[in-house]
Amino acid sequence: MYKLFKKLDNTFKKINKNKIAIVNHIHGDPDSIGASFVLKNILKKIYKNNNSIIIIPEGASTNSTKLIEYLNIDYLKDFEESIKNHILIDVGSIAQISNLYEKILKEKENLIVIDHHVFNKENYPFEALFIINEKYSSTSEIILDFSNYISYNLNKLEAEALFAGIYFDTARFSIASKETFMKCCQLIKIGIEPKEIISKIEASMEYSEKIARLKAGQRAKIYKINEWIIVTSHVSAFQSSAAKSLLQAGADVAIVAGKEKDSIIISLKSKQDFYKKTMLDLVKDISIKIAKEFSGYAGGHSTAAGIKCSGEIDNVLEKIINEIKNKIEKKE
Repeated sequence: MYKLFKKLDNTFKKINKNKIAIVNHIHGDPDSIGASFVLKNILKKIYKNNNSIIIIPEGASTNSTKLIEYLNIDYLKDFEESIKNHILIDVGSIAQISNLYEKILKEKENLIVIDHHVFNKENYPFEALFIINEKYSSTSEIILDFSNYISYNLNKLEAEALFAGIYFDTARFSIASKETFMKCCQLIKIGIEPKEIISKIEASMEYSEKIARLKAGQRAKIYKINEWIIVTSHVSAFQSSAAKSLLQAGADVAIVAGKEKDSIIISLKSKQDFYKKTMLDLVKDISIKIAKEFSGYAGGHSTAAGIKCSGEIDNVLEKIINEIKNKIEKKE
């Protein structure tokens, strides 16, 4: 990442007097929020930029709201004026920034993407400085490494922001690597108390999310492919949470779809044991191909992916099941 960080450093020096929009994905999440908070401080303290703003399209998620309140972050849901410099934080595809995409491309002079998901150029049909590395568990870790690169000393609140991002994006450390824990140790040395920050930012599950999880179980279709249990379902919201609940209920792979206006939103999740034994990557092996076939976008990680595409839910889910079946049988 050294060469990429050098390019990022040079770009920040070049645009330090300009207004900069730090753009999160729709609704944000603690990882994008924590990373944005620290990046905005870095721009101000190191590059003397007092003109950066944080954008969260369609407002913050439930988990992010508590973190935003704790960090005392001001943000906008849209641009109030023409801005020519944009940093996309934790944005895996243009589908994740909704209608802001056209506005950004119309005005852009400098566009930067900082992300940790699998890089798929089709998700970014534009030229930009891409600071992307899927080996990271979170975008917050990339910002931490960049702060080390420029010798920026994080204060306690900034360390807490990055810790919160790492905590949530590693599913409460359940998929954290050794390198991730080493980064957390660096943050702890700054003075944070993990249990205190976790207690301050954990949000109770909303009634509507509980209902979505229950409906996902009620509507579940179960497939047995070799030794693996693959489950599909559909709900109108909270697809990711519903997929997670199906894994907790016993599925090895969970695929939950839902309608969003004229598009289909699909969340795919698998257990680590499934990935280790089959080496089936939900992004590279499944989601990218499905997104191409159904005119959409895909992104994520080997065990957690998302698709936004066109078509009918049943047809797309059937295609995903067939792809998983073919890949498993071929790999085994």
